[in-house]
Amino acid sequence: MARKSLKREKMSPQKQIANLWTSVGLVNPLQLEKTRGQLHRAVQLVAAVGHSYLNKQADDSQSSVTWSTELAALPGKAVPEKASLSFALQPVPFKLLVLDNRLSIYEELALNGRTQMEAEQWIRRQLSGFGLDESLYHYDARQLEIAFSPEYDQPFTIERADDLKELKAWFANAVLFLQPLAEGRSDASPVRCWPHHFDIATLLALRPDADPEKITSISVGMTPGDSRYKEPYFYITPWPYPKNTDTLPALDGGGFWHTENWIGAVLTASQIKKNRDAQKQQQRVDAFLQSAVKACEEILHH
Repeated sequence: MARKSLKREKMSPQKQIANLWTSVGLVNPLQLEKTRGQLHRAVQLVAAVGHSYLNKQADDSQSSVTWSTELAALPGKAVPEKASLSFALQPVPFKLLVLDNRLSIYEELALNGRTQMEAEQWIRRQLSGFGLDESLYHYDARQLEIAFSPEYDQPFTIERADDLKELKAWFANAVLFLQPLAEGRSDASPVRCWPHHFDIATLLALRPDADPEKITSISVGMTPGDSRYKEPYFYITPWPYPKNTDTLPALDGGGFWHTENWIGAVLTASQIKKNRDAQKQQQRVDAFLQSAVKACEEILHH
């Protein structure tokens, strides 16, 4: 008897996200700040490789990193470009990775208890081993000032391993939404994590313009926290900002409009974790993002 081939039903992006979303809220999101600062400090080590060895881009994307679902890590750009060597920061366990041209792990360094200088020296040895001039490795001074100048000589210290797991989940969950959005729209930029603010985002360029101040765009992203909100949150910001903030469109999923210093739709971790069920969390974020992108498009088209 001939075998019948079974057709697999193609899963929609929404179902894929629902299946892969990791429930967040095990850790109080307002208590992640210190561990988030350690990750922010460590990601500069990876960003500095692209900053040091690649040509400067108008948007500084040579220093950006991405999120790799396969590695559960934040890899930077390969150096030289299209070649063999890249570095990554892995939150769990907290370590630096050296990756070859197949993104296989070539070498690794556990960071907890090590100083910034020890990590830098290790990176320089790896660069030299691949035939690169290690003396070129340096930081962007702006990143130094923002991320870790007060703690430069202090060892990396992770007091709660669960914090790392929670922050890892936030990056992984964010990419579940951002990657399909970026791949499904011709006006979207690649999904990048920016070391300056440590947010991961895509930019929807609705009306591109050579002058960055005149571009019409929507930023869609997630940050693990910052000076404004001490917890992870999703955000969607229109550019240019609307002049009138009294009649901004309603948002779904528990989102709200932030209007102080910058204008954008925000959905905080505190809202998302109200229900610990992964599917409910995913549905809340999905409803928020869809309504917020639509709202920003309406704002910019008026």
